[in-house]
Amino acid sequence: MKHNHHITQGKFNPEYKGFIGEFSDPKLEQEYLESHYSSWISSNYPYLTFVVLLTWISFGLVDYFASPEIMFTAFLVRYAFLMPLFLVFYLLRNKKSASKLLAQFPSFTIFVGTAHVLFLGAMLHNSIGMLWRIFPIVFITLIPLMSGFTPIKTLVHGAVILLMFLFVESTWSHDDQPAFVFLMATITISSVVSALGSLLLHRVRRNSYWKSLVIDWQFKQLEVAHEKSDKLLENMLPIPIASRLKETEKTIADQHDSVAVLFADLVGFTTLSSTIHPEQLVNGLNTIFSAFDKMTEKLGLEKIKTIGDAYMVCSGLEDDDPEHLKRLVEMAFKMQGFMDSDELHFGAPITIRIGIHIGPVIAGVIGVKKFVYDLWGDTVNTASRMESQGVPRKIQISEQTKIALGDDYQIQERGIINIKGKGEMLTYFLSEKNKIQEVSPT
Repeated sequence: MKHNHHITQGKFNPEYKGFIGEFSDPKLEQEYLESHYSSWISSNYPYLTFVVLLTWISFGLVDYFASPEIMFTAFLVRYAFLMPLFLVFYLLRNKKSASKLLAQFPSFTIFVGTAHVLFLGAMLHNSIGMLWRIFPIVFITLIPLMSGFTPIKTLVHGAVILLMFLFVESTWSHDDQPAFVFLMATITISSVVSALGSLLLHRVRRNSYWKSLVIDWQFKQLEVAHEKSDKLLENMLPIPIASRLKETEKTIADQHDSVAVLFADLVGFTTLSSTIHPEQLVNGLNTIFSAFDKMTEKLGLEKIKTIGDAYMVCSGLEDDDPEHLKRLVEMAFKMQGFMDSDELHFGAPITIRIGIHIGPVIAGVIGVKKFVYDLWGDTVNTASRMESQGVPRKIQISEQTKIALGDDYQIQERGIINIKGKGEMLTYFLSEKNKIQEVSPT
């Protein structure tokens, strides 16, 4: 189903009108009719044409044994005239180009079938003739089931069959007056009952069609909601971790031997926050961190979290790229460049302080409702200290980070400083001017 534009604002009850309960929306009614007849032709037509063709052949054999006195006439009508016509319909059963012609097949079958059985019945003056004359009642009864006609069209077909019956009876008159009256009354009553059955079926079919639209719309709404939840989950967590969570993995805890961790802090932001309007503060912070997020995505890094005015990002979690540390260093230089640009308008200078360390970490997801993906270990603590005890506008790195970078960067030794919780450590500074080349994600 694709016509879900009819379902808006949670409206799940359609409006009906008319004797047969047509949809009030003409566009919806037209779509229903197209769907009904197209599905009827594609799903029922091949079987129906085959059954009719087989029935005609079978009744021809019945003529041979039951009514030998008119066998030649019956064979001529059935096999020389009707069989070729029904065979044409059967051969066209799968032709889309003949859909309009095929749609007339039920009416053709009903009228031709009625005419020929009435004609053969009128020619016979025995019980078989009476049986043949009863067959129009069968055709009328089957109209709603085999054709899907509307009640009005069903009544019209019944009236035409009754006129055919009257014509045959008046042309080839029978002396059996009670049988004639009985058959005429039965055909008339059958036509009315058939129309009521058609009315019931049409209401059921429209209701079923509408429910299918509602169900299809609800499924699409679920898909949209699922896509939104997936997108939200992937914004909160690394994509591989989000996939593992969606696969109902309960505990996620991974050991990584070499992960580079970067902490960045906005220097002077806390003081500035007490002097500017809250909306200006939040907009400014959003501008900065949104720019950092774009850098993270472009360089193939993984943002872990923001803590107030601090930003944490890492590399080396989900890939084996030996150059991941250089991409993180590139991120640090870009962050510095952005903070020195003209894109920020706080009314006061804001600088950034950055620290980087590399080493083993444990990564995992904690929490039940507001779960988060985080890193733990000495590497994280050391990277945080590299930032907090660093210098504004500088990128401070540990000795392990210097060794991992090799000779691709010129690094300035800062000296031994006392790192809280670590004791004395030899640290270094990176300078953008000393960067050899820009690194892109693989």
